[in-house]
Amino acid sequence: MAEEYNTDLPSYFKPIGDVSSEEKLVFNESINEDLPDDFVNLGTSARKQISTVQKPSVHINKDIKDSKDASHFEELNREAVELLKKEDITWDSVKDNPEYIEAAKRLAVNRLGMSEDVEGNYALDEVLEHFNEFDVNEMVAARDYGYVSALVADANEAQEKGIDKVYQEKIQELNDYRLMFTLKNSLPYFFQEGGRGIKALGDVIGGVAQAPSTYLGLLLPGFGKLAGQGTTQATKFGITKILNEMAKRPLTTTVGIEATAGALQDIAAQNTQVTAELKEEYSALQTGAVAAISGALPVAVVPLAGKTGVINFAQRKTGDLITLSREAIQKRIDEGTASADDLLQGKVLNEDGSVKMKGKKEVTISAKDKLELDKISADLDEKLRPLDPEEVAKGISKEQEIAQKSGLEETFKIGVASEKLKPLKAALVEITKKANSKEALKKLKPEEIEELATERISSTIARAIRELQDGKQADEAEKAVRDFFEPMMKRYNLTLDDVGDIFVADASEAGRVLQQAGQIKKDLKQVLNNSTQYDYFNFGREKLDAFKKIGDAANNPREYTEGITTKIGAVARELDAARLAFMTSQPATSIRNAVGGIIRMPMDSSVRIIDNALQKITGAKRLTPNSDEFAVFEGFFNEKEVRAVEQVFRDAFADKAEKLFRPLIDMADATKSQTKLLGLAKFSRGLNAINTTSDNFFKRAAFTANLKRELNKMATQASRLSPEEYKTRFGKEFNVEDFNLVNIIKDGRFKDVFGQSKQGLDALQKATEDTLYYTYQRSPDNKLARDFINFVHAVPFFGTSFAPFPRFMVNAMRFTYEHSPVFLMFNKNAQKQMLALVNKSAREQVDGYEELAKGLLGTAAVIGATTFRMSPHAGENWYESKTPDGRTVDLRPFFPLAPYLFFGDLIARTMKGEPITEETYGKTFRDTIQTITGMQMFKTGFGLYAAEKGLADISEGDFEGAKAFVGNLVANLIETFTIPATIPQDVLNSFIGDDNARVIKDTNSRDFVSLLVNKGMRRLPYNEAMYDFMEEYGPETYERPIPLTSPFKTEKIRRESPISRQVYGALFREKKTLVEAEFIRLKISPNKFVKRTRDPKYNALQNALAAEFGVEILEKLIKSDGYQNATAFTSEGGTGKYFSKSKIQRAYINDAIEQYRDVRDAIMKRLKGGTVTANTFAQQKFDKLDDFSKEFALTKYHELVGRPENAESYDHEILLKLGQAFKNAPLRIPTN
Repeated sequence: MAEEYNTDLPSYFKPIGDVSSEEKLVFNESINEDLPDDFVNLGTSARKQISTVQKPSVHINKDIKDSKDASHFEELNREAVELLKKEDITWDSVKDNPEYIEAAKRLAVNRLGMSEDVEGNYALDEVLEHFNEFDVNEMVAARDYGYVSALVADANEAQEKGIDKVYQEKIQELNDYRLMFTLKNSLPYFFQEGGRGIKALGDVIGGVAQAPSTYLGLLLPGFGKLAGQGTTQATKFGITKILNEMAKRPLTTTVGIEATAGALQDIAAQNTQVTAELKEEYSALQTGAVAAISGALPVAVVPLAGKTGVINFAQRKTGDLITLSREAIQKRIDEGTASADDLLQGKVLNEDGSVKMKGKKEVTISAKDKLELDKISADLDEKLRPLDPEEVAKGISKEQEIAQKSGLEETFKIGVASEKLKPLKAALVEITKKANSKEALKKLKPEEIEELATERISSTIARAIRELQDGKQADEAEKAVRDFFEPMMKRYNLTLDDVGDIFVADASEAGRVLQQAGQIKKDLKQVLNNSTQYDYFNFGREKLDAFKKIGDAANNPREYTEGITTKIGAVARELDAARLAFMTSQPATSIRNAVGGIIRMPMDSSVRIIDNALQKITGAKRLTPNSDEFAVFEGFFNEKEVRAVEQVFRDAFADKAEKLFRPLIDMADATKSQTKLLGLAKFSRGLNAINTTSDNFFKRAAFTANLKRELNKMATQASRLSPEEYKTRFGKEFNVEDFNLVNIIKDGRFKDVFGQSKQGLDALQKATEDTLYYTYQRSPDNKLARDFINFVHAVPFFGTSFAPFPRFMVNAMRFTYEHSPVFLMFNKNAQKQMLALVNKSAREQVDGYEELAKGLLGTAAVIGATTFRMSPHAGENWYESKTPDGRTVDLRPFFPLAPYLFFGDLIARTMKGEPITEETYGKTFRDTIQTITGMQMFKTGFGLYAAEKGLADISEGDFEGAKAFVGNLVANLIETFTIPATIPQDVLNSFIGDDNARVIKDTNSRDFVSLLVNKGMRRLPYNEAMYDFMEEYGPETYERPIPLTSPFKTEKIRRESPISRQVYGALFREKKTLVEAEFIRLKISPNKFVKRTRDPKYNALQNALAAEFGVEILEKLIKSDGYQNATAFTSEGGTGKYFSKSKIQRAYINDAIEQYRDVRDAIMKRLKGGTVTANTFAQQKFDKLDDFSKEFALTKYHELVGRPENAESYDHEILLKLGQAFKNAPLRIPTN
């Protein structure tokens, strides 16, 4: 069997038997090529000798800085380019020219990522299209600058090292670029004779259409308008003010963006030409002219006009809702206040609030009743004092202090608007009368009657409710309460929230008394009991939790008074909150969140479509006075409507609106104290103004949609009442248009509908929570989840290093679970709904099919993701997609794509016979956790693997590992404070910086200080200057970061255009090599090929050896017929085990790796002593010795050689020999 599977494999690939020493060293002739600087002397062909080990004078990561352009290369095609510039050429004269076609084919392969068998004329067309886009698209120009500067840097390095093959390859690529660039610019314009005509025009239009500036000019004016409706807090941010100004002048904004983009494009274009020696020097005058022309002729004006047309169409029937609503609301306020005045003056009111008339005379109460009314009124004046706006202003600091000491998430808003005080007082008069009626007083004990004089309002309300409920069944009791409260709310234009504020006022006032007296108050307990046992006033979970915390404080006043967080702790929490804000400050984060919101829109609509379709199939009747399935889409485009909804929501329910539209909820979780670092807090929130604006944009659309859906439910439920019952409850006949949201706003009934009945309050609460769920910010129902959020923020910086945004994570897990096949199997409601589809009697127990719809949609999403993972558009890793040029895009930041892609990939692998392997179980488990929690979105967190590895090192007593763990943790904290600097760094590195700025660095280090500096400062612009400073003035042990290397290729790893992540929110990565892609497909860890260590120099050397010698072995194997045509089989003997094709190929790869290790070991044995290379290998081996051997070696070294100035100056070859001698020596055990 083995012989059959070895056929057609490379001749050197011999799975059976040993490999001879001659075969092991077959590649030794080129042994020094492409190794890092200073890692030399690997054999007889060594190029330079280093007699002693010392700190290298030329750093491994430094590019050749003396020659940044190509002017010194003798092999440049200068004559061909100059001749092309002078010739009068036409498209017909060049389209069949073999020289141009061959150059175009090579450039299409090397620059555009096309296959090597690309057809010549097609390649020429694509290359010319590319250069037309280069002229109008800032991103294309930036990428070309990165490409050309990399060619020049690599050619310089190859020339310096004497690697002729690489040098010639890079010069050829550079010459092809120069020739094609010049050819495009030498052709006539599209409208001139001899040009490419409409093709060239199409190229330019395509380049403009894909330019980010086109879309930015389109989006920002709209976002600016929305920013004008932001939260009160947000208006303090300077960035928001800028957005407001943009909103006022959308055309000016578009012009400014186009001018800026034109300038950036020209900077990159000129730098490209100067670097490729197509131009002598950069011209600032040209950049200024290009910016002026771009601003004068902004192409984004055209799509801006289109956008305006779409929005105008969506808003065509909306009208000025805010003005109409406010006029109607003011009328209702005046009527409610008038009714309150009449009641307090002793007039008898009808149910609708009008004064009862006897003939033409107003009916009034008796003198005796008036005395009782005046007594109740005076008593209420005193008890209502905590709700007076002036008193609230005086006591606000106390409230904040109470909230902090009780561990509340925020301070309660216990005040009401001044115009509500009198109507609220009138309502309380009626409630007090009901509570103190003769029938009610008969039920009280004498001592209870004596306490009525000091009874709190909340207790009075509770007694009134008990009186209404007394002696009635549950349904009758609820109806009695509703029939009493709802008409009264309408009479005085109040909401149940207004009455509910009484409970909050009582709790807050009792808390102040508690603090002053230092003892438990009986009335506080009574308030808490009343509020937590009765939910008619729709106390949300957060408010009930807050009451509980105050209650706990009441039961333990010492803890309450002494458990004050220290100032240091408060400052630490605020610093951590600012750090979290910095982590989300990049435009990339705003774009990712926006894309996530857009992805949710069709998912939201799909759930509604499935739900409504199933209801229709099962015969359920639904009324839809508002849009339903596509309500979020409508809100997305109808800005006027969603702004009006937000405004009337703020007017009627300011506290609820503030909680919904507050910025940075996860950051608010991190600090519950009064701001002590006000400047830092404003600055961090200011950096997030665009992110907050984008977040609230989707909240408005989702909130409006959710209100419409709740109104549809209310209309459907109301239609089921008999006409008589409906008229009795609502005082009018049923009309479905009364439940239309726009009509409600126009009529000023928003507060009536959502605030004067428990049904309305429930609907408003549901719409609010569903909106927070849409943006992954909802407070969890599960206590464990709430405890997790609190635990993460309990110790500033530590918990958030591993889980920066726990609230998002909890919501992401809930969303993933609910929209999955697993939800259908375990959720009881989904199971009931599935049963209702086939069982008519079961349909009475379900109210819609939302849970079933979510599960079905999630199942479809997994199927879709599986299909994608099996398509040619999928990248090698589960989270990647491919671009036409072979690059890959990391889709993990775009939640909720990640979980579906992950599980779709697992299914696809199983279907293709490529399941996960035993050695990758751990990584698969970590990926699973990070995916379903949404942690993949935030790559700045510390990460599960790092935590797991660090804790393991600590538990095993690995001091170096523990030190690295702490260093990485601290460096990560430092880095997150510098994240805002990534924005200017990406701009500078894309358009101005040299090639070295785009080379990715390995910031790990064996040295603690180096680790902190290199990791902590890597996001700063021009961080190379910081590294230079540290080398000159820092500790002797400091080591600047070296280029990050890969075992799969000899080229440097670069970010071709760093600005891409800010513009697209996506991470683009270079095309993977054949071997790298095969490792990923077969789930073979790169660590199996080259094991990474904590020493970047050692890693670089090992990677260089693997890329130079190991990859060639693997490439020949992978391309062989025997490997490609391997066939699965089941063994005939033994256990009859099945061997899939991928398992056989994995065995071939593993055997090839072993053959490479033989080659590597042979090379290492031939290392010449006294070189940096030999010292690096020796240091790695020395570190693996046991502590006794290392300590003995160090002691002897100091005796024989002396103590060096620093750890880097040790000759590790000597240390290794001393340590090995001690280890191999017999250990003498003392006899006594």
